Amino acid sequence: KFLSKAPTMALAAQCRWQTNGVAKDGDADAETPVIDVVLHEKIKRDLDDANTKIKDLNKDYMYIMAEAENARRIGRADVEKAKQFSVTSFGKDMLDVSDTLEKAIESFEKLSAELAADKQVAAISTGVKMSSSVLAKHLSKHG
Repeated sequence: KFLSKAPTMALAAQCRWQTNGVAKDGDADAETPVIDVVLHEKIKRDLDDANTKIKDLNKDYMYIMAEAENARRIGRADVEKAKQFSVTSFGKDMLDVSDTLEKAIESFEKLSAELAADKQVAAISTGVKMSSSVLAKHLSKHG
């Protein structure tokens, strides 16, 4: 808390000390300090004002801390959503690639026997099948 005795001490230092002529413990020379009533009321009001200000500052501080925590929480949630969206978006794009590779494999299977016997075409067909297989394996691995 923001408690401070400085305002009270400063005002107390400004107090006027008066003597009331009453001796202490029978000592006629002793003076008893008496605080001016008006000054005492001013000190009391100033202290009440300071305590009210402290309460207001503490309340403001708590609101600011709550707002900061909310901002951090929302930021973390936004980052998590962005990660999930990017992964989901990437996964959907990879499914399109997988579908395209499957169509290519189907096209190779429909080729005439003469083209399928060509070594270059066979190598391309094998490469597409391997790519499709690896892609499918990794997609299933990551859900």
